[in-house]
Parts: sequence; C-alpha cells; structure tokens
Amino acid sequence: MHLKQIKLATAPENLALLYEELASPVEEAIKNLRDQNQRLREARDILLPRLMTGVIDVESYDPAQLLKEAA
Repeated sequence: MHLKQIKLATAPENLALLYEELASPVEEAIKNLRDQNQRLREARDILLPRLMTGVIDVESYDPAQLLKEAA
C-alpha cells in the first residue's frame, strides 16, 4: 500500500488554531517546569553532600537573611 492511498482524519484549520492557542501556554509551562526541576536536581546534588559532611553549617543558616539577599 502506498502512503498516498492512506486517508488521515485532520481537524479543520480553525479548530487546529484554537487548539494551538490553548495548548501552547500549557506546553510552555511544562517545559519551564522541566527545566526548573532539572536545575533543582543539580542544586540538590551539589548541596546535599556538603550538608551531610558539614561543609555547609546549617546552624548559622538564617532564612530571613537569605530572602533579603534574594530580593
């Protein structure tokens, strides 16, 4: 059978454009969350061994100061 002989159902162009308009922001959010998850994994992999070995002292950790510095 030749590919030209196969009939495929396709959505009307206006429906396809509406879907793209609705799905595009969702796909972008998914991509951003995947990227953020990857960065968080990398940060965890760097920080966890340092915390476990005591290289980073959590006793002197001040979350309020960290928030001020991040702002």
